[in-house]
Amino acid sequence: MVTISLHKVDFEKAFKFNGGIAAYSISELADILEKLPHEEFTNFVNDNKNDFANWIEFVFNEKDLAQDLRKIKSQPNTITLLDDFLHQKIKKVQEIKEKHNKEIPKTKKEFHEVLKEVANKSKETLFEKKKEEKNPEPNKQEELKKKLDDLQKELDKKLKEKSKEYQKEKTTESNDEESILHKYILVWLIVSFIIGLIIGIILSKLFLF
Repeated sequence: MVTISLHKVDFEKAFKFNGGIAAYSISELADILEKLPHEEFTNFVNDNKNDFANWIEFVFNEKDLAQDLRKIKSQPNTITLLDDFLHQKIKKVQEIKEKHNKEIPKTKKEFHEVLKEVANKSKETLFEKKKEEKNPEPNKQEELKKKLDDLQKELDKKLKEKSKEYQKEKTTESNDEESILHKYILVWLIVSFIIGLIIGIILSKLFLF
């Protein structure tokens, strides 16, 4: 509301006076009224109407000021009312600016405090996470123990299977060795028999002749 009251409007919404003069803001209206002839003032403000009040209400939406203006018929009182209104608005604008300037450092400080708090919480969360990794909770310890037991059982199973395979291979190798030995003995007997037979034939011929 403060900014609407103090800003200037375009030419279409400006208040037009005779002679091409126009007021683009409430402040300009007050300045023009100080120099405006009384006869021309009565053309806009009389017992039947108050064009200034209508303009201020519908262009700037200042309904309270418009109602006060409609109660006044004299030019000096109109100027005084407008001046008082403008001074109050300017004072409010200054107060808002001062309050804003005071709140900015406070806001920045609070912002930094929030950032600091977030950083501390992040550090605490990270620390707790590392602590949990070093010291697992009871449920996690049981789960880890179960996994280790399952792994141990699996290893035992694999070892037993390998042991059986090794025993089977050893048995097969042993059987193969016995078979080869038997073959060697058989060959030796055959060779011995043949040698003995040959020797016998040779000796029989020598004795015969």
